[in-house]
Amino acid sequence: MTKSKKCIFSRRQLPWVLLYFILACLCSAAVYSFIPSSLQGEENTIAAEERGGKHGITTESENFIINVPSENSNESQYYLAAVIDYDVSRFLITPIAVKNNLKSIVDIIGECGRLMVDIVVFPEGGIFGFFPIGRIDALLASSYVPATNEFIVPCNEPNYRESLVYHLSCAAKENNIYVAVNLIEKARSWKSTAWDGLVLYNTAVVFDRNGMVIARYRKFNLYKEKYFNEITTTDEPEYVTFTTDFGVEFGIFTCFDLFFDEPALELVRKRNITHFIHLSQMLDRLPFLIASVVDFGWSYASDVVVLTSSIPSPGSNIHFGRRQGTRTYVRSFQTSNIIIAPVPKHLQQTIPQYPEEYRSLPKYNPVQKIKPSSFLKEHIQNKITSKRMIAGNENSSSFSYTSSTFQCNVKVSWKRLERFIPNYQFVAYSGLNNLSIASINNYNEMCGITLCSEISYSSCQLPPRFEDATGVILESVHISARSTVLDSIRIPSVIDADLMPFDVAKFYFDSRAEEYSGKMMNVVDMRLEHPTTNLLTFGVYKFVSKSQPMDKFNIFDDQFNADTT
Repeated sequence: MTKSKKCIFSRRQLPWVLLYFILACLCSAAVYSFIPSSLQGEENTIAAEERGGKHGITTESENFIINVPSENSNESQYYLAAVIDYDVSRFLITPIAVKNNLKSIVDIIGECGRLMVDIVVFPEGGIFGFFPIGRIDALLASSYVPATNEFIVPCNEPNYRESLVYHLSCAAKENNIYVAVNLIEKARSWKSTAWDGLVLYNTAVVFDRNGMVIARYRKFNLYKEKYFNEITTTDEPEYVTFTTDFGVEFGIFTCFDLFFDEPALELVRKRNITHFIHLSQMLDRLPFLIASVVDFGWSYASDVVVLTSSIPSPGSNIHFGRRQGTRTYVRSFQTSNIIIAPVPKHLQQTIPQYPEEYRSLPKYNPVQKIKPSSFLKEHIQNKITSKRMIAGNENSSSFSYTSSTFQCNVKVSWKRLERFIPNYQFVAYSGLNNLSIASINNYNEMCGITLCSEISYSSCQLPPRFEDATGVILESVHISARSTVLDSIRIPSVIDADLMPFDVAKFYFDSRAEEYSGKMMNVVDMRLEHPTTNLLTFGVYKFVSKSQPMDKFNIFDDQFNADTT
């Protein structure tokens, strides 16, 4: 005998659910009535057929100048990329947020078309405005997405005319540009246990210059969307790439994927992909995890190009691996920023130089942008080993940390400028970190120094006043670390007073597998190369393993300390 399904709402809740559903349906009617003017046949500022050979010309738009040498996009040594520092609509009623965000995205695509950008990347949640709460909200923000082997241009298909992918496809086609966006994808599946027979995916979609869907990546490493919106994932990670007409093959990953080996890191290691798009919605968490610095660190450690678009602001940037660092310039548009750079197709090439005002990102007030971090406070704060770096009249200090799987040594020297002593702390940790909202136990390692607002480590989770650091010049910082855990990736976490990554010329970082006493280990060597007063955090951070390492042989000894003096 088949059991009937239990109602998911109580009788007391049902009237409110029905009222919300009616309001949402009324609002949703307004969403798809929006058709951007560029899709209604109005003349574009720059028609695709008028562009001719891209990058062999100078584009001028309200004192914004781009010069990229070459004759056309395919023959050029560079392509022009844009990522969006996006002011997303957070309207509580999802259909209104979708309408507002879709309009902004189409307008930005049009502006990128005027600037002759080759590829533009939008953030995770850029359309639905962070994560909707509940399945009904998710459904109202969702869209069917054609498979790439169907070779469908939604802009040309009547069946897609009322969908989000229709407007995005038409915007890409009208502006002759590659567009990468994040959607809630709905699909019918026998695996669905929902009343509507649908499964929902957090999906990155890429349209080519003709508006065709050429890439569809369903996020594998889910975070909070799994629990709030019944969003699911594939049984195995998808290794999605796409190749452009300017001769570059891109890999794709979404936000939390960055912290795991699969699929992003495997695309680097096994498929030799050197250009990536990263659609993100990452919160800044001091002292080690600032969104733009995490992407920079991953790009540096992997030595690949990463085009990151992230909300909330700031977080979007274009990173060039080890050789180039982060060099971008900004075009303000409406309430967002278009961050643009000519990107070398091969990392050995150099980037054309531009006036300083075009290369600098906007400055942000760290105190206004960073909230107290629960990432460390709730889970591992009590287990972190910390020590005040400057405690007296000395001009150097050292710190050692050893666990059963990880060991690090930190040596610092400085020159005093004032009597004031800044609150730098040595910090280190290895072990499980329960990301509670994702209900995932992950093994982490971290070690380095960070500037705190007070003597206690708990104050390190909020940005200090950087005038507090001007009492000393940090002349040298040397971190040596080794671990029996070989999976995942170690990154340099190097954060300056503007919550931005250091220039690559200012530090040295190397992470490699090396045999020690007959056993393979990961060895890290990290150094500050130039004296500075502009330092928030300088350390090494290991991205997560999905379980506690089983290998706990304590093979560390005093010889390691001797080797790193």
